[in-house]
Amino acid sequence: MNTRSLRASLPVSALAGLLVLGLFTSSCAHFSRKLPATTQSVGGEDEQDWDHWFPHAVLAETESVAEADLTFSPHFPQGLDVEPAIYLSPVYTAVAYVYDSPKYGRVVIVESRPDIRDSAARYDIYKRLEAQSNEPGAVGSIRVDTIRGLPALVSTSEDGKSSSVEIVLDDVQITVMGPILSEDAAIDIATIV
Repeated sequence: MNTRSLRASLPVSALAGLLVLGLFTSSCAHFSRKLPATTQSVGGEDEQDWDHWFPHAVLAETESVAEADLTFSPHFPQGLDVEPAIYLSPVYTAVAYVYDSPKYGRVVIVESRPDIRDSAARYDIYKRLEAQSNEPGAVGSIRVDTIRGLPALVSTSEDGKSSSVEIVLDDVQITVMGPILSEDAAIDIATIV
């Protein structure tokens, strides 16, 4: 499959999440080739299970338990209106905070080490993804924005109902997403957490 057909077949909100998922596919023995999508089937894609973010996830009872098990120092998002459920990836390379917010609905914030450690290379890839989203056949939109003074990748599904933001802060990649999260809401959350 060439990159043009791959790009055209994926929901845009899933593109940023694919960078995060790369961490688990290389080291998880129980990897499934099912790609993330939104809660509704988009263009024939499988649905994302927003209740079970990682295959074979480990539920962490507290932030301190999560921090002790992870291979990096997480930020522990602050500023949302409810407490999250905290899930660790099977190999402890990422953490997902799952919120059911009265204001935003289901919000998932994933933290991990950056997929692309070099900031210049990461920015170059962000800009290439932005350019590709403007090509014929691309689904949804991707753009590079500035959040907290840093480059951030903002992606929105074709129907505008689901968005995500990816930003790297203090050597931690933070991805904010949700099945009904507007672009403005995703940016707001990425700004406060």
